[in-house]
Amino acid sequence: MEYELTDHVKERYAERIQGKRDKADARAFIARQETKIYEDIEKMIEHGTVIYEGSVMRIKETSYGRFILCNDWLIVVNPQNKKVVTLYRIDLGAGDEINKMYIQTMVEKLEKARIRVAEKVNVIKQIEESYNRAIQENTELIQDYKKKIKSLEDQNEALSKLLLEERTNISIAEEEMRDIISVFTSGTKF
Repeated sequence: MEYELTDHVKERYAERIQGKRDKADARAFIARQETKIYEDIEKMIEHGTVIYEGSVMRIKETSYGRFILCNDWLIVVNPQNKKVVTLYRIDLGAGDEINKMYIQTMVEKLEKARIRVAEKVNVIKQIEESYNRAIQENTELIQDYKKKIKSLEDQNEALSKLLLEERTNISIAEEEMRDIISVFTSGTKF
């Protein structure tokens, strides 16, 4: 088996499959029958069906797990660290027939939900391609506009320099006029 058994799952096996309610009794059973526990859980995983793999909300945290259904037993494994986390029997307390109907109904609901998720993923992929193309086109337009803006800024800077030069030329011409009037008026006698 590719999974390691946690102490927790060994305890749950002793309690839930072997009926060892007393903690000391359960620990003694685990010590004597560890190989059998491993083999039995391995068989359950091998003969079971993965009904879900993904995140699940717990009371205070989100965890990730693979849920394997074997008859009326649910085995939860963590595929990331390769550990069997827990196992429990699905038992509504209303008899085997009701349990089987409940399990079948829940598995069907899971399958329908899985199909809906797959359909939504396909729709998103199509939308994503379209949106990514639009984003790419917009990015290219933005780059073009940035180049145009830079060109216009450069033109404005050049025009400002030319304007400054022309203003300087006006100042020079005005200075020349003042010089002429000064010479003109200084030669006159009153």
